[in-house]
Amino acid sequence: RTAPRRNAAPSAVDAAAGEFRQSNRKMGTIVKLIHLRPAALSVVALFASAPAALALDAGDFGNRVIAAYGYSLPSGDKVTFGAATVNGNDITFDGITMTGPSMTTPMSLPTKFTFSGVAQAADGSYTADALSVPDVDYKVDGGDLSVKNITFKHIYIAAGKTPSILDASRLFSDASVGPIVLTIDGTPAL
Repeated sequence: RTAPRRNAAPSAVDAAAGEFRQSNRKMGTIVKLIHLRPAALSVVALFASAPAALALDAGDFGNRVIAAYGYSLPSGDKVTFGAATVNGNDITFDGITMTGPSMTTPMSLPTKFTFSGVAQAADGSYTADALSVPDVDYKVDGGDLSVKNITFKHIYIAAGKTPSILDASRLFSDASVGPIVLTIDGTPAL
């Protein structure tokens, strides 16, 4: 064998080998973790904001419930829910207040109203599996009224502000109430 001349042009084989070596260097890309940081932060931001985008709007739901049930109240009467809490598909309102021209003072029910299984449809209407109200005890003139196990099931709240007669007939499919006890001066009256 003879050593290649230094001044001589490279042969075709040497040129092809050199190109092969160069192309192999270009094929391998080194990815460092620092290069993945923007992508990882984007994924974290997406997952962090996704539940907020899918969360129920308790204020809108409460306003729709009031519009659906409140239209049957006497003119001028107003109903407002207390603070709302959303837990998954459940919405709980802390009390309800009713005011109106016929009332000398606002009537407040400091009890929790829990709507379970709430879902919003594509048309803006809402459905709820049930509304449960804790046991209620009221002081009435000369006595006490107690109502237990109050539940309304299969609730439908229409998308429009003022429900139609059909919407009003679909507000809930069934209701149940446990024992109702009225005592007057310590004697059961009901």
